[in-house]
Amino acid sequence: MKATDLLRADHESIRRLLAQIERPGPGPAETAELRSTIRRELEIHAQIEERLFYPVVERLGSDAAKLVAEALGEHGAIRLLCDRLETMALDGHSFRRELAHLRDKVEWHVAREEHELFDLAEDRIGVDELEELGVEIEELEVALLTGPGTGLQGEL
Repeated sequence: MKATDLLRADHESIRRLLAQIERPGPGPAETAELRSTIRRELEIHAQIEERLFYPVVERLGSDAAKLVAEALGEHGAIRLLCDRLETMALDGHSFRRELAHLRDKVEWHVAREEHELFDLAEDRIGVDELEELGVEIEELEVALLTGPGTGLQGEL
């Protein structure tokens, strides 16, 4: 599968998790579990992009490098929001407000990435290379999920 297709699938999975935590009714235990899952999924996705996808895209020219730099900044903002959510009471208004803020940041990032960065990559990188990169992405994802200490460095 092409790298961009795998990353789009990750985006959709993260959207579903955010919708699930925002729906009425999850109790504190389920909310805490969802918060941890969202944090882990966002970090794994960010590391995959930062280690494998962005370096390839960055080499496509100054316009691509600029988009990558902006995406990295967005990753930083999302990490900060996840850090803040981790310290908040799960049942408070502040938690819900910050969660909505996280969703908005993720949606903004995903829209820009899919409509600018991915389109650029698909226009300038051959299908074979995108598929090879897809294999590397799948391998790194498995390593991050199963490696010692989950392999996550700079976790969210």
